[in-house]
Amino acid sequence: MLKTKRLSILIALTLALVLTITGCTSTTSGGDNESKDSDKIKVAFIPQIVGIPYFTAMEEGAKKAAEEFGVEFIYSGPVEVSAAEQSKIMDSLIRQEVDAIAVSVLDSSSINPMIKKAKEAGLHPFTTDSDSPDSEREVYVAQALDKDLGYTLIDRLAEQLGGKGDIGIVSGDPTATNLNTWIKYMQERIEEKYPELNILDIRYATTSEQSLKQAQELMIKYPDIDGLIAVASINIPGVAQAVEQAGKAGEIAVIGYGSPNTV
Repeated sequence: MLKTKRLSILIALTLALVLTITGCTSTTSGGDNESKDSDKIKVAFIPQIVGIPYFTAMEEGAKKAAEEFGVEFIYSGPVEVSAAEQSKIMDSLIRQEVDAIAVSVLDSSSINPMIKKAKEAGLHPFTTDSDSPDSEREVYVAQALDKDLGYTLIDRLAEQLGGKGDIGIVSGDPTATNLNTWIKYMQERIEEKYPELNILDIRYATTSEQSLKQAQELMIKYPDIDGLIAVASINIPGVAQAVEQAGKAGEIAVIGYGSPNTV
């Protein structure tokens, strides 16, 4: 499972890169040596969703980094997974004339016009955690290589299953570029190393409750299923709960990325 410390470091690194590329530092007035609000650098981060441990860890890391660097940090994101809402939030931040915006991309087609708009407005757009490589973003900061994340999920599950078996996948929003990339590498890893592993189905859920339901449906549809992968941190609590409620803990292997205290 991903540790919150790593996520804090990720967003701190993002802020450091923002300040390096923009060449920005907070200025102080000559008279009373107090920082002027108008001169304080404003850096915003838009997560895929607020209120879940994964992005809360990034928020906490950013706040610490912002205090260290002397910048104003703005954390704003959708309360439910919504690419349209994420784009609206970015548009609002552009109009507020922040200096830089980092975003964990939900849907490239939705956010790319906003990234372009930010760039044209003289802002510095970044992506972190989930990328949009075809956009005009200046930098992408990742917690790990997508390939490693996808391969690791399959390798760890294969260890539990002896390298063979039927598995299901429960992922987050179907447009999330990072999650889809991880799934692509999962499939690649199976093809090259685990020919006896078989992906039966891929389901999508954007809340823990939906993840619970999708995992339950997978176990009903495939009663002999051997393992479940919860791709997003929002998926793992529901998937684990479904297996436990079915009385199949230890019988059906469960693996995923998330915060340990949510499982």
